[in-house]
Amino acid sequence: MVVIAVFVIHHLETGLLRPFVMGRTVRLPALVVLLSIALGTLVDGVVGAALAVPLTAVAWSVIQLWLPRPGRIGDPAHGL
Repeated sequence: MVVIAVFVIHHLETGLLRPFVMGRTVRLPALVVLLSIALGTLVDGVVGAALAVPLTAVAWSVIQLWLPRPGRIGDPAHGL
């Protein structure tokens, strides 16, 4: 019974809690963190999983800079 409880808690922590906490740390949605870890694992195993979140955070930051947001200085919707 204890082994089952440990197994369930471990999978809940790995599958739900860790992506949520890591997402808050690097300011990424938890689903993006979870998908990047899964994709990194498929591409390059443990090394890919370790590098997936930092690379995704960099890519996410670049995408956020490229996307127009209302109120940003220089944005045509802002009116200079």
